[in-house]
Amino acid sequence: MIKKLMIKKRNLFFLSLLVQFSLFAQEENIGAISTDRPNATYAASMMNYKYLQVESGGIYQELEGNGYVEDAITYNTSVIRYGLLTNLEVQASWSYQENNYHHRDLTSKNGFSALHLATKVGVTEQMGWVPKMTLFSQLSFPFAASKDYQNETTGIEVRMLMNNDLSKRSSLSYNLGVNKLNDASEISYVYTLSYGYSITQKIGLFAEVYANIPEDHTAEHFWDIGGTYLLSNNFQADLLFGTGFDNAQNYQIAAGLSYRFSKNPSKASEVK
Repeated sequence: MIKKLMIKKRNLFFLSLLVQFSLFAQEENIGAISTDRPNATYAASMMNYKYLQVESGGIYQELEGNGYVEDAITYNTSVIRYGLLTNLEVQASWSYQENNYHHRDLTSKNGFSALHLATKVGVTEQMGWVPKMTLFSQLSFPFAASKDYQNETTGIEVRMLMNNDLSKRSSLSYNLGVNKLNDASEISYVYTLSYGYSITQKIGLFAEVYANIPEDHTAEHFWDIGGTYLLSNNFQADLLFGTGFDNAQNYQIAAGLSYRFSKNPSKASEVK
């Protein structure tokens, strides 16, 4: 009797281990990392429940104003993303930037930007040509900014993030939104459109157009191209080059790294 009881307990123990291992394997089977960088189009995809991801990089822009040239550098565009619920992602971002003016009457400045806190809420999955949709909302708090970049009011931005998978290798991502930032007296409308194509499981390319359209000022239209490289399922590098169509941005270059912290580090294998 005792021997039979011990055998049953042993079998239950191994069965529970098998179930836990199976659930753990399913938990890690979430595919390759998906990021909101390096382009202007935010992804409709969200962080999986209880997963943490850090996206960071740098941007250099050469801008041209009325009789002067400006070098705008962002050294650290760090964004921390976390899957708080199965259908809710929270984000926090903060950056250090520098603006150098090639004009004797203009003073260069540098310091931290405002602190941005944001959420993503899933709306619907893709159904045929109906896109996957996610609602993005963000507040920008000026109290965290350095003096040179401190605004008087809190900024706000809302976007609907959409994505259509066109094939196993290609997708179309696009955003529509509105914002009121940098103490602006008017709201601005935003659109982005990005086409992505995976050459291999590791290498992806994209081309994008986007714009910021103030209610009472001239719209600013931009384009960029770039690529991503998967170092592993949880680790991605990216590179971007872009410029403006009809405005003061001569060009911009951006590069960065993104890492998703795995619940099971041994599963964070290289992409084949």
